Amino acid sequence: MLRAGRREDGDPGACPSRRWGLAFVAVSGVLVLTGCATSVGGTAVGPVPGAVPATERSSAPGSGPAPTAESSPPSPGRGGGTHTVSDLPVPIEFSLPDGWRSAPPGEVSADGAAFVALKPASISDGMTPSIVIVGDVQDSTVSLTEVADRSLAALRDRNLDVTVEDRRRSGSADNPGLTQVVGASGVINGKTQNTAQVQTFLGFSDTEDPQRRAILQFVLTVKAEQLETLAEDFQEFLSTVRPTDG
Repeated sequence: MLRAGRREDGDPGACPSRRWGLAFVAVSGVLVLTGCATSVGGTAVGPVPGAVPATERSSAPGSGPAPTAESSPPSPGRGGGTHTVSDLPVPIEFSLPDGWRSAPPGEVSADGAAFVALKPASISDGMTPSIVIVGDVQDSTVSLTEVADRSLAALRDRNLDVTVEDRRRSGSADNPGLTQVVGASGVINGKTQNTAQVQTFLGFSDTEDPQRRAILQFVLTVKAEQLETLAEDFQEFLSTVRPTDG
């Protein structure tokens, strides 16, 4: 099994897209937030967690990367252009929307992540919007619903009040997809905050071993009131995700 954010060696000459049977079903079709509830009883969607010290954060599959909450942005990374992430079960490439910049995972308490991007210009109340990518390999009997439920449980383990605002499935049996919009509230960096996450999970069957499935997890974390606007950035980002030979 692979640990989060790491790739099993396998056949060094194998093309990842063939190994994992990548009918990389237009990732842009996985996330459709139009009409999605963004409030509960007139209140902003309950938050999804803020930064948690690396020692308290699980990097296990489905643990749900903790949101990035920083009073000041970390060292600037690379924005725009094409980014490649090879340290995943299925190596991918993608482009970041305007205003988003890559950041070293270790600098934002996301050591288990394969990639982190921040939007410094949208910092709100000490929280920087983030996009986090995590990868893992699971037994093929583990459904994306189970992985998504584990993510929710991990957030609740951080003493956060968590609600699922929307959950949608897509893809096929071999290449399933699931997106959920999560609200969570709780004490983050010493103050009560309301945040929101959009979590997209994509599964890819291993053509060499039907008992295994690669799972990529993409998570947008923002302040609850930023969800409607920044979800558009997230969808733009997902629409550019493509498999690569790594």
